[in-house]
Amino acid sequence: MTEAMRATKLTVMRRGDYGYDAPYFPLIFGFLSVGFGLGAAMSWWEGPGRVARLMTFYFVFCLANTVCFLYTTISASGPRRACPS
Repeated sequence: MTEAMRATKLTVMRRGDYGYDAPYFPLIFGFLSVGFGLGAAMSWWEGPGRVARLMTFYFVFCLANTVCFLYTTISASGPRRACPS
C-alpha cells in the first residue's frame, strides 16, 4: 500500500458510535442523588449539622457522577472531548 493510499484510507475512516456502556449506572446514581438530595433537604430543615453536611456531600457527588456520565455519552462533543482520537 502506498503512502497516498494510506493517507486516503485514514481520512475516510468512520467515527465510532458512542453509546451507553452500562445504562444502569446513571439510573442508580440518579436515584441515589434524588434520595440524598431529599435527605440533605430534610437534614438542613432540622438545622445544620454533621448529617446535613454529609448528605449534601453525597448528593453533590452522585449528581456530579450522573451528569458527567450522561455528558460523556449523550452530548455531541462529550465523547470526543473525553477521548480525543
